[in-house]
Amino acid sequence: MANWWGDNLAKIDIRTHDVTYYQYPLPGFAGVYDATVDRDGKVWVNLMNGDRVARFDPATETWTEYLLPSRGTETRFIAVDNHKPTIEVWTPYWRTNRIARLQFRTADDLQAAELRTRAQR
Repeated sequence: MANWWGDNLAKIDIRTHDVTYYQYPLPGFAGVYDATVDRDGKVWVNLMNGDRVARFDPATETWTEYLLPSRGTETRFIAVDNHKPTIEVWTPYWRTNRIARLQFRTADDLQAAELRTRAQR
């Protein structure tokens, strides 16, 4: 669960009612606003004030940020497409009337791109 005022994620155990908070590394900067979980159990959040989205890995309790291509986005929703070979993340921009799609390259994709680059030299 995203906790915008606390700039963290909250995990609630429905049996014991215990709550665990995972603080965002830069509190007060980003604004953890919405959260969704991908098929691998990673939690994706949009950072309303930071022009970024972040991924939280509950297994390692680590955060990874991804910078969005536009400024002034004020993202308030995030969605994950789990139906493709690689996960895609979508977030609409409230202030600029756009939408961002984050696509991630596999190791094979990166290797193919490197081979194409070498062949063009």
